[in-house]
Amino acid sequence: MEKSLPTIKELPLVEKLFKLVEEEFNREMFANYPDVKVIRGSATITLEGPDTDVQSGAAKLDELIKNIKEKRVKFPTALLTFIKTSGAISKYQARFQQSLRNPVFFEVGSDLVLSSLSSDALNEAEAAVMRELKVEIIELQGAAAVPPDLDRVREILMKAKKEANISELRVDASFMPGATGTAMTKVRLVGYSEDVNKLNEVLRDFQINKVTTEEEVKLPHPELVDCFDKVLVLISMKETMVTLKASHVPHPCVLVKGPRSLVQKVRTDLATSLAQLSTDTVVLNELAVQWYFQGDGRQNTKLVERSCQVLIREKQHLQTPTSDLADITITLKGRVKLQVVFGDITNETTDAVVNTTDFRDFQTDGVCKDILRKAGPQVENALKNGKVNSEEILETPPGMFPCKAILHVCGKKDTAVIEQLLRRIIQLCESSGYKSLAVPAICAGSGGLDPDSVAHAILQGVKTAASSHPLQRLTNIRLVLNKLTVFLAFKKKAM
Repeated sequence: MEKSLPTIKELPLVEKLFKLVEEEFNREMFANYPDVKVIRGSATITLEGPDTDVQSGAAKLDELIKNIKEKRVKFPTALLTFIKTSGAISKYQARFQQSLRNPVFFEVGSDLVLSSLSSDALNEAEAAVMRELKVEIIELQGAAAVPPDLDRVREILMKAKKEANISELRVDASFMPGATGTAMTKVRLVGYSEDVNKLNEVLRDFQINKVTTEEEVKLPHPELVDCFDKVLVLISMKETMVTLKASHVPHPCVLVKGPRSLVQKVRTDLATSLAQLSTDTVVLNELAVQWYFQGDGRQNTKLVERSCQVLIREKQHLQTPTSDLADITITLKGRVKLQVVFGDITNETTDAVVNTTDFRDFQTDGVCKDILRKAGPQVENALKNGKVNSEEILETPPGMFPCKAILHVCGKKDTAVIEQLLRRIIQLCESSGYKSLAVPAICAGSGGLDPDSVAHAILQGVKTAASSHPLQRLTNIRLVLNKLTVFLAFKKKAM
């Protein structure tokens, strides 16, 4: 008998679908139709062999392809983009080819589409990508959301991202502005969960340990403002990376400024220590006793403070209702306004600001230290390197202080020198075109001069300068005084 010719059947082939069933199809053909030869083409598959077996093999292939299951996984657009651009698809397909009984095909469109013959394989693949890929949106608020801290955040985050992606793309980061009118910036992290978490920790560490914040601690007694440096010694609290500044404005308080994590701890410790302080008042009715404590008795008072760890403050029946804290304004010759202000000179925005200094010590608490802290190292270096003769004015750029110039002077603890300096300061402002000027109580604080004497010298210097040469440009002079007793002394002299 003549042997029948083999049947040849050519079937169209969709490559991605065939890969999902190829292993199962080859197993089926080998076990049940060993006489059929399977030939792969670029877009077809050819079966050659006994007619019955060829037809059965073709039917089996069609059945397997129809059994392919599909699962759609909803992912944010940013994560879908990362999956397409990072090589994650080929990575996961190769991994699941080895670890799962049935291969899983990945396709990215509006969703992540998973295809496989096995429902279990689809579930395992979905669980893996959901677990191992993620998007996080982190909100930066306060100082971290605006320059210069925002620039530092960007620099640190980009460095961490570069290190994470050194061998392959594993994480991406982008900055997005917050809602209009809000001081907020958002950071979007997208990629492998492990690396997203690491970058998130970088942001968290920056916001906790590197962003400067300021919080307020109310003082239980208003008089503590003027002796707060002694209070810190009394409660054994040292300033480290956190600065503590006492203020009367808007109410008696301490401004705690520094890294957020340290500020929170120092604020708690300070509030606890202040709550443990108690006060008592001793009334000295006899005039002779009052004179004693104002004279020779001062030394004994200091001995008692040191030995008993207490603070002794002298109060001369001074009443300070709210009206006493109000600013006063005097109109001098021409259009010049002279204002006596109770406040902090570092909050001033006048064209020129006067700094009182001895040109040697820049760290002792006082106006000089406060101004240099706000102006920054550039101004402090200029002050250290500046060459100025006695009773002259050293003018420097303002650095970060919101003014046009800072005028540094040394009053030499001499009221005659202070009066002469005020005349020269006003002449300099007039010739330089500065329209406004802020002046502290030169030598009345840490300088140790009597506030009444300093008030007389400064007011006399201002009035003499304004009357001797009519001022055309300088029209606003502000005497800014941060100690209550000094302010009241100036106010009394001015009225």
